[in-house]
Amino acid sequence: MIKNEPFEKLPLSYKPVQKLDHYPPRLSFGFAIPRELAQFRQAAIENNLGDPEELRTVKSFFRLRTLVMSFINGRCGLSSREESVGCSPVHSLEAALVLELKTN
Repeated sequence: MIKNEPFEKLPLSYKPVQKLDHYPPRLSFGFAIPRELAQFRQAAIENNLGDPEELRTVKSFFRLRTLVMSFINGRCGLSSREESVGCSPVHSLEAALVLELKTN
């Protein structure tokens, strides 16, 4: 994502939301998810991010994303929405989404 040119104008998904707390996170760490379903599936299988049989047979990019996020949240004991691993859209030529871990 660093390779991309800077934005002339911020995309809508990066604009602040008035109702949310705007303090910067103490920690923000993410993994880029490739645009191709096959690459994402292979990475999930290689990193043991769910039931291998279920990961191999899933046909939808977004279903695969849901399976991986549910698995990570379950393994980390994160059950509430505030504490869970999220998935944020990014504006990148190399990644479709970012699995994101962050505080506050």
